[in-house]
Amino acid sequence: MDIDSIGHREVGLIGLGRIGLRLAARLLDIGCRVVGFDNDSEQRGLCRQIGAETADSREELGRLLIPPRTILVLVPAGPAVDGVLHDALAYLSPADFFVDMGNSHPTDSLRRWAECREKGVRFLDVGTSGGVKGARDGPCLTVGGDKADFDALEPLLSNLASPKGCFYVGPPGWGHLVKMVHNGIEYAFLQAIGEGLHLIHAMAQKQEVSVDLAGLCAVWTNGSIISSRLLEDAVEAVKLISQGEWTSTVVGGGETGRWAANLARDMGVPVPALDAALTARTASIHEINFAGQMVGAIRNVFGEHPAEKISRS
Repeated sequence: MDIDSIGHREVGLIGLGRIGLRLAARLLDIGCRVVGFDNDSEQRGLCRQIGAETADSREELGRLLIPPRTILVLVPAGPAVDGVLHDALAYLSPADFFVDMGNSHPTDSLRRWAECREKGVRFLDVGTSGGVKGARDGPCLTVGGDKADFDALEPLLSNLASPKGCFYVGPPGWGHLVKMVHNGIEYAFLQAIGEGLHLIHAMAQKQEVSVDLAGLCAVWTNGSIISSRLLEDAVEAVKLISQGEWTSTVVGGGETGRWAANLARDMGVPVPALDAALTARTASIHEINFAGQMVGAIRNVFGEHPAEKISRS
């Protein structure tokens, strides 16, 4: 890899959770100087252990970076992103980048782009996909923003992403819009896998047949029409369940999928598969079934999403 081709090698990373910390390691791999910050001091310690620098505050992070600065943000959608942006605009200069790589709502991203534009700061909204493995080895990135800004940061983003995994989608807000729809597709895929395995599991129990579900999922990943990354993760999810390491039957999550469903209603586009998946996620709070257990376990495998702690009455 030609490290000099990356361009912006000074990178600040705010949010060192399960995705952010792995992206920090990925950035180090491609030759960037990384300064990380997280409100949790333990996460900052883990960041230093992999060879990155850390700041004790978001303001200090800005001072430690040599302009032009690139700030990558991986914090929960909503007020947390606004708080980071508010602090960043106090020290960012024209030509600096503020890149939101979380699952923000596209309308929020469009508003934040406008706020940055007033200060001359360049803003990109980036849909980040691939789970924890993708974050470490190269995620899939869909980018929204001004095309000239994307072109300026494209060498960094393309090197950060998996091969052929960086794509300019369109104007501000569109990076997060397509990621929102991506997650809606993911919900439907997950539900289909969960329901199919539930049906096989139930039939096996009724007829007292021993079926190796992990082996079945594994063989389906080799040449099958339904082979996929999610099916590969289902192999490990079945093992977690069979070994008693995953007992929750509550799926959890759902915010970005609901956003996608709301957009579909506004646009008059029918999304029955997504609607059914969202209904099943809500039902999993009250109902115990193997499909919900499978979907939750797969989410844990690819994203380390924890088990939902919900007490059923």
